[in-house]
Amino acid sequence: MTESPLSEATLTIAQRRWLEHFKQQQHSGLSMAAYARQQGLAISTFYAMSQRLSAWAASGAWPQRPLFQAVALVEAKPLASGLLTLTFDLPGDLRCQVSADVATGAALLQALARQAS
Repeated sequence: MTESPLSEATLTIAQRRWLEHFKQQQHSGLSMAAYARQQGLAISTFYAMSQRLSAWAASGAWPQRPLFQAVALVEAKPLASGLLTLTFDLPGDLRCQVSADVATGAALLQALARQAS
């Protein structure tokens, strides 16, 4: 990969870590698959991040994911302990369950409602 026109200082820690992996892979002489296996990285993730890095180098901007993802509240259930359990469906067929005191749970629901509008 060619040097990027952007400063590495603008990258997040995770982005810098991936960039370092790609530099090490190039210097190692190993194929991408062999390097990923050696480092314990998922090969599909290594290839996907390589594509993102190439797009970053070509465009001068690291591709960003949206800051917020849509979530769906499945259930809000008060518990006898005074806690509230919230169950959410997330993108990628994931389900998240959060237990919090009632005030914190209500604040979380209000914040999510503001993001949705």
